[in-house]
Amino acid sequence: PSALTSYALLPLVYWFGHTEPRRNPKLMLRLIRTLAKNVNARLADDPLGSISGIIIDTPASFTNAATKTGSIERYAFIKTCVELFKINCIIVIGHEKLNVEMRREFGNSLPVVKVPKSGGVVDLDFAYRSRAQMLQLRSYLYGQSIPLPPGVTNATLGGETMQDFTLSPHSLVIEFSALKIYRIGEETMAPSSALPIGASRAVSEMQPVLVDPAQSGSGLLNAVLALLPASDFPLDDDAVVDSDVVGFIMVASIDIHNKQMTILSPGPGTFQGRTAIIGSLEWQEQ
Repeated sequence: PSALTSYALLPLVYWFGHTEPRRNPKLMLRLIRTLAKNVNARLADDPLGSISGIIIDTPASFTNAATKTGSIERYAFIKTCVELFKINCIIVIGHEKLNVEMRREFGNSLPVVKVPKSGGVVDLDFAYRSRAQMLQLRSYLYGQSIPLPPGVTNATLGGETMQDFTLSPHSLVIEFSALKIYRIGEETMAPSSALPIGASRAVSEMQPVLVDPAQSGSGLLNAVLALLPASDFPLDDDAVVDSDVVGFIMVASIDIHNKQMTILSPGPGTFQGRTAIIGSLEWQEQ
């Protein structure tokens, strides 16, 4: 486009940290509420954007009621989006059973429209999704190279210059103490019913837990970290969970003996005193 708004240049991004909402459904619901609050605030200050409306593309996993950390209300993610974003129409693409269930849930309050799939469309399998995820992470660091079509060379472009979309990530060695890294909840959390009688959970699903890089089981090697905005004051637990993110960095190597780690970042900068969040996403240099 010839002109970009500040919203396009600075998108509002929140970090869940996992590919499946079932990993921490309570955190997902909280992030949906936080996102809705800030989106509605933006629309209130943007009359043109407000009358244009919004389109929410929900992942297929939002319709899966099974969770690892306990049961939640069926279609809780979709219901929360409908309520908080003030959705006035639901579109179901090529899924008869889901269409019937959405009509049962929302048919009396808002229209549910079924749209058939285009011819030749197939469901994406796990292997394809994994490859697409790895490609997206690599593109974040290295950009994208656009090869010329067969038979076309730089000399036959008619004077047009090819856009170079490649990037060069910055490799930086930092001390363990320079960056505070949190994990939201425990990676493996048994359901409350599995706890001893009378025992209470020590760590909740939404409690930030400080990660010690010196521990062998920290899970930091090759991890994708979400970087929070710089702050002059220490962040409390709520601020860590509810904060948006300004970018992502990857942990390339860890030197426990010297208490240092090597990180890859899209651009230069200092990470002294910054805060980051780790999830279950990983990326390894190929």
